[in-house]
Amino acid sequence: MDNLTLKLPGMSCASCANNVEQAILAVPGVIDCNISFAAEQATINYEAK
Repeated sequence: MDNLTLKLPGMSCASCANNVEQAILAVPGVIDCNISFAAEQATINYEAK
């Protein structure tokens, strides 16, 4: 399992963070995703192929 941290500037509300998290979780190979609204970043665990 690999992980990746992405900066996500411009989120204006917690609902935005939830929408981004759900979209990332829908990507094949993504195991887990944690969005920090305050830090404006996503930490993604995924299975590399």
